[in-house]
Amino acid sequence: MIDCTVRIIDLPVTVRGLVAEDETGWPSIYLNARLSREMQREALRHELNHIKHGDLRSAQSVKAVEHRAQKRPHPSAREG
Repeated sequence: MIDCTVRIIDLPVTVRGLVAEDETGWPSIYLNARLSREMQREALRHELNHIKHGDLRSAQSVKAVEHRAQKRPHPSAREG
């Protein structure tokens, strides 16, 4: 299990979700409220994958991190 905060908010339609750390280093995942539940679950799995693999502290470009993330299997996410 990965400890983090998950929030569902309105994001631009092109953004399914994102993950960022607060000033203390705690990860927060933001999911687009405009998505279906299933698409939110997929976005959650994707963002959890970034946390699991330390992508938030990567020196690589976002494009490189996203490319690498697409090749990894998704961690399981708890459905609520």
